[in-house]
This record gives sequence, structure tokens and C-alpha cells, in this order.
Amino acid sequence: MLPAVKPHVSNVLRQLYDQGLTDHVLIITRWRVDPDDCAVLNGFTNLRLTVLVTHSRIQDERIEPVDSSIAAASLPTLYENADRYRTVLYWRPIVPGLNDSGADIARAKELSRHAHATVFTGLFFPRGDRRVLRGPRSRDAVRGHRPAQDHARGRRTADSRRLRGGRFVGSTVP
Repeated sequence: MLPAVKPHVSNVLRQLYDQGLTDHVLIITRWRVDPDDCAVLNGFTNLRLTVLVTHSRIQDERIEPVDSSIAAASLPTLYENADRYRTVLYWRPIVPGLNDSGADIARAKELSRHAHATVFTGLFFPRGDRRVLRGPRSRDAVRGHRPAQDHARGRRTADSRRLRGGRFVGSTVP
């Protein structure tokens, strides 16, 4: 956790703990977590804590300003020291052509061995925001991202389906 944020997170957790809260509390980080941090997290016995460790493996600093190896190193520390909390590999964002190769998926599988669960999500680029990415590989990846194009045209996609009565409804784009 970022050094400037860590005391605040601990303080808020302590206040929730002192109030007797028993809810599930999610903490998201992509920074360093050490065994002392884990001891603090284990001390909140009435809170049901889950730490999501954000990892993308995207090398482009315009998209992912934090080196993913930091999160990758924190994940085993959290997992090995987990007593009263759970650890989740939060692989996000997954961007076509940037971090969805066979090597990226193999790395996610490897990291998942140090997590109680894995969750992932994609990245949506509205037409106007595609200019954020520059360079041939990034531009091609965004240009080829069909769900964003269909969404911009107002079509329903697999990403925009709605859950009703435990089932997804709405059309999907092949």
C-alpha cells in the first residue's frame, strides 16, 4: 500500500472495527504490502476483509503508471500471511493486444496460485478517448476492440447485458 495512504486505511479500518462492523470490506492496492501490513489486517477479527491486488502486466505507462511487478511481489506476501482476510488477484484492465497474450494469461495463472480467488475486467474505450493511446500496437489494439465500437453505436454487447432474475438478458455481438 502506498506509504501516504497506509496510515489512513489502517485508521478507517480501526474505526470500523471499533464500531463493531461485521461487514465484508474490500481493500484494493497495487503497491507494496509487507508482513507487518498483513499482521495489521489479521488483527481486525470482526471485519471480513478481502484485499484485491491489482495487476495488469501492461508495460505502457500512459495506461498503467505502476509497475505490475510490485503487485506481483505483494500477492504472495499477502497470501502466505492471510489468517483473518482473503487475497484476490485483480487482473485489470485487460486490453486486447496489450495484455491478453498467452504469456500474459500464463502469468495470471501463475499469480493465481498466490490468491484465494481471481477476478478480471476489460477496459472500454469510448471513441473520443481512443486518442489516449498512441503508437502502432496500441492504436491497432483499440481499433480492433469491437465491443467498444458497437457500444459507441448504441448496440448491446456482451459487456452491456443486464442481469434479471439470475440470468443475463439482451443480445450479444459475436
